Amino acid sequence: MSQSLLNKVWSFLAVVLLYLSLNVWSITQQWQLTLPGNPFKDCKISSYGVTLYGIPLCGILLILTSSIAILYARRSHGTTWVQRFPRFADFELDVTKGDALAFQAVMLVAFVLVPCIGSVHFLLTMMNGTVYRGDQHFASGWREQLLKLPSWQDVRAGLFTYDKTVVCDNSKAALSFLPFWLPWLFLLTTVAVVLFVLWSLLEVFHAQKDKGVDDPRIAEGIARNKAEKKARIDRNRPAFTLWSHLASLLEEAVVRDRTPDSSFARALDLLFIEAFKSHNSLYPLCVLGQGEDAATIARRLFEIALQVGFLCKDEAEKENRRRMYLANFWHNAKELSDTMRLTPERRKWWEERYDEHKKWLRFKNGKPDPYWSGLNFYQLAVELGFKDTYDQDYRLLSNIAHCSARGLLLDKVDNEIQIQTDRLITPILVYGTKYMLWVAAHWNEHFKLIDESKLQRILDEAVNFDFRATV
Repeated sequence: MSQSLLNKVWSFLAVVLLYLSLNVWSITQQWQLTLPGNPFKDCKISSYGVTLYGIPLCGILLILTSSIAILYARRSHGTTWVQRFPRFADFELDVTKGDALAFQAVMLVAFVLVPCIGSVHFLLTMMNGTVYRGDQHFASGWREQLLKLPSWQDVRAGLFTYDKTVVCDNSKAALSFLPFWLPWLFLLTTVAVVLFVLWSLLEVFHAQKDKGVDDPRIAEGIARNKAEKKARIDRNRPAFTLWSHLASLLEEAVVRDRTPDSSFARALDLLFIEAFKSHNSLYPLCVLGQGEDAATIARRLFEIALQVGFLCKDEAEKENRRRMYLANFWHNAKELSDTMRLTPERRKWWEERYDEHKKWLRFKNGKPDPYWSGLNFYQLAVELGFKDTYDQDYRLLSNIAHCSARGLLLDKVDNEIQIQTDRLITPILVYGTKYMLWVAAHWNEHFKLIDESKLQRILDEAVNFDFRATV
């Protein structure tokens, strides 16, 4: 059963539980409050007699909801109780905000604490009621209810009733009762209810340790891994600082409202978003010491930068080039849509977009050119005057990405091959940030959402970066 389904089942049972608890509680207190459809709103059910229904019904429901909460908490990977407590109606909650905490706190009180306190109250009320043998008093209070054993002949004769109370029609309401045995059953039920509630709260509020962490070797490995990540950041601190300066600036810009007012703007915005995501992914890869993967992302950033440069190069050709870019986008999207399960209407929509743009596709040998610009990345670099950058940066990054012998970044320490390494971490962060700056400058030239002086300061920082300062 999925977490989502657990939420829904728990929500349904919790609502029924609260509904019954409040109705029974209101009758025991002789309140004038009653919820619609109250099944206990009957002249024949007294304020004591209603507990004979409330204890088993609410007890069973509370044990079920607590069991679901236990299962949900154990399956949850959340680090706070808000995440480990079932979500009412499977609502989506942003646990980083205070309103989510308040919502879960209200749900906890309403669906756990109130019914639990109610169950204890029902037991106390039931124990203080009176049991009759015929018209004679038989037992009342905890001591007699739990210790006074009836004769089997009287039980078989059905002589025992509970709480002969004058009710609304001036008659006496009395429910058949089994002395000694029923009070003990209700007592054990309530004890089980309280234990299940405490168990569920323990699971919700106490984060479980990760499996295997108690193994000293694993614990040592985790601690060493954390220390190595921190040390890697410290050893490459200037490069990580440069990366973070641009990342922080871009995070503020990428979420701001903007209206691409032309096909060129849409194409440029698509390329900027892809570059933003790639630049963001450099940080965790470099922290992990996975230089090969970070180099592959830096290579992608360089490729995006070349495409943006070509898209923006010639003012007169901007619209034609954006058409070619978007035509390739819709061509690839159409091929992807062919593998997806779409409604006929949705598939027709994709095909119409493709038909609208396919006239801008470049064809070679009857097939669309794999490069929307008609130029491969080497030709783009030459066109933009970046041949030296291509020869020095792109070829190295490609060797690493392709895992060629010239691109391996393995280190050896004390005759042991190191899976994680600092090799090229600083250059990858610095040059990846330079490629992103190129993209961001062109994007900002059109959208005007970034302070140009801030971009210029980061560019100066990148151009003047002192690689010798890295430890």
